[in-house]
This record gives sequence, C-alpha cells and structure tokens, in this order.
Amino acid sequence: MEVDQLIPINQKSIFCKFTDRKSEEAVIMIHGIGGSLDAIFFADIAQNSQKSTIRFDFPGHGRSPGTVDIRYQPQADIVVFLKDYLQKIYNFASFCLVGHSKGATVAVLSASKQDTVVSICGRINLTVQPLNRYSKDELEMIQNGQTVTKQLANATYEIKRDSFEERKYLEEIIVQKFKLVKKVIIAHGGADEITPLSESIQLGEEIGQKVIVCTGRGHCDLQWRDCADQLSSVL
Repeated sequence: MEVDQLIPINQKSIFCKFTDRKSEEAVIMIHGIGGSLDAIFFADIAQNSQKSTIRFDFPGHGRSPGTVDIRYQPQADIVVFLKDYLQKIYNFASFCLVGHSKGATVAVLSASKQDTVVSICGRINLTVQPLNRYSKDELEMIQNGQTVTKQLANATYEIKRDSFEERKYLEEIIVQKFKLVKKVIIAHGGADEITPLSESIQLGEEIGQKVIVCTGRGHCDLQWRDCADQLSSVL
C-alpha cells in the first residue's frame, strides 16, 4: 500500500508516494519536464512491483511546493538525496531508477555503479531541442542571455542560457554514464512525437542494449502492458 510522504530537502519539501515491501532494492520513478509522479505507468509499477517503490514530484511540480528548475543536475542532486535518505532509513542495498523523458537522463546522472537504470523515451542528443519546443526568436533570446518563460506540459519554466550550456556538457558524458551502471533497460514509444525513437536506438547501439519498442505509442501514452514482461526482471 502506498503511503504519502513529505520529505524535507534543503529547505524544500518533496511530495512522495512510498510503498515499503521490505526489499533489498527499491524502485525510484523520475518524471520528466512538466510531469508528476503520475507520469506514464508509474502507478502501475508501484502496484505491481515486488520491490519497495517511491514516486515523487520535483519542486514546483504536482504536489511539491517550491520553484521549478529545468536544469538536469539540480534534479539529479534531489534523486541522490532521496537515495541517501531511503538507504539510511530502510537500508536498501541498491536502486532501480526508472526515468521517463528528461527523467531518464536525471536517472543515469544520479545512479551509482550498483544501480539499474530504466530509460523510457529518453534522449542522448541533449543539445537538439524537441520539435517546435522553442521558436527561432526564443532561441536567439536565450543565447543572448535573456530569460524566456515557457509553459511546458503542467509547469512553467524560466529558460536561461546556463541550462543550454549544461546540456552541452552532459551530451559529452551521458553515454559513458550509461556504461557505468550495473544494468540498463531502454524502452521507447514507436510513434513518439517529442523524442524520436532514433534517440533510444542510438543509445542502444552505443551501449550494446536492445530497445523495447512500444508500437503505436507516443511520448506520454505508454501503457504498463506494453512492456511489463520485459521490465518484470528488474521491477
């Protein structure tokens, strides 16, 4: 049974739903831009997993108060904090980090060598913006040091040049990060209209991993039944 928790972190609070199944490994679910703990089939993982699970809202998303931050590393720091927090209380030996979209990048950035990463609709070409996300004028404003305010899904972000600079650095190291974790599973919607399937295929080729293609599914409508059999080995 899931229990609501409000976990304090650096003068902020993170709203979480936690299920304790007395397992040695726990599953942490990480949503993407404008998402929440109810992203894709996260609730189904919490219900069907044999392991302890935690799904949460980043600050300024869902039911978590605070300021929204579009950068990757601050979110990865939050996941690392959650891992340490849960490990100290429940003595978990390792984690399975399930990341959707941007959450897939955050997952591998926050993973340790003993962790498993499940990348769902993720991307590795981080400097290439999703189709139609920014106009030409907005991109020019950001590059010139101006702040652009954007409503992306269910959150409002302030986009600054430093977030674009961060992506350049992360793009250089992201594949190596995937190679360092214990195990990687990659899944992607075959009809993804935001992050093309080619992103996951390229990652799979880089690390020698087959991609689970969810035929006919887009970026946000993947269903648990689409890949439950393939994910059951780690969840």
